[in-house]
Amino acid sequence: MFTKIKSKIAQEIASFDVCGVTTDGWKSRQRLGYISLTIHYVTNTFKLVTRTLAIKNITGCKSGKVLKNKISELLNEWGLTKKAECITTDNGDFFELFLSIYKN
Repeated sequence: MFTKIKSKIAQEIASFDVCGVTTDGWKSRQRLGYISLTIHYVTNTFKLVTRTLAIKNITGCKSGKVLKNKISELLNEWGLTKKAECITTDNGDFFELFLSIYKN
């Protein structure tokens, strides 16, 4: 089922030129770090579509560089590197560092 849904979303991604991305990080009650990646785009019929593409565990140090590598990996995996027009996140220190690294 996962493969079928992932294939359907990949077809959707192929159908648009640009999208917005939101991401967030948090820790579970067990103190495990997680990051999410969600895309937002508008169809040819002006319908807003939102797809959560990943919720991944982050191991080790949660730094701006680690976030940059993980988010870049996810964008590459989904073929979004050149389609992501903007990335929105909260004001977390690590995400601010990630954005400063990612812009360069």
